[in-house]
Amino acid sequence: MTSAPSDVGDGGALTYIGQDEIIAIRGDKEDDLWKYSISGDSWETLEPAPDTIGEGGAVTFPEDDYIFVMRGDNSTDFWRYLAAPPKYDITAQAGATKLTARILLDRPQAEVLWWDFQ
Repeated sequence: MTSAPSDVGDGGALTYIGQDEIIAIRGDKEDDLWKYSISGDSWETLEPAPDTIGEGGAVTFPEDDYIFVMRGDNSTDFWRYLAAPPKYDITAQAGATKLTARILLDRPQAEVLWWDFQ
């Protein structure tokens, strides 16, 4: 199993967001957020938190599109993040030619996750 990208300290926490993914906050008075793929055994660095997360930091995913993070560290800061950007499967066919693609909409970018051209 692949280790976390950096040391995790006070305020570090995990939440399962479904679809084979876990969100992690580093804590340790750092602003790191990561996403872990269970099947891929790999980490992705997400946009940093607005401020550092320390002792008492927490993260939860209440079964919608967002995660919620408490900053901890004797603060009242509370943040919301889009945990799972929308993904769309598209199939187009013209005669015998068929194109299937999965598009990820993540902030101002659109990323083609995979495509199959037959």
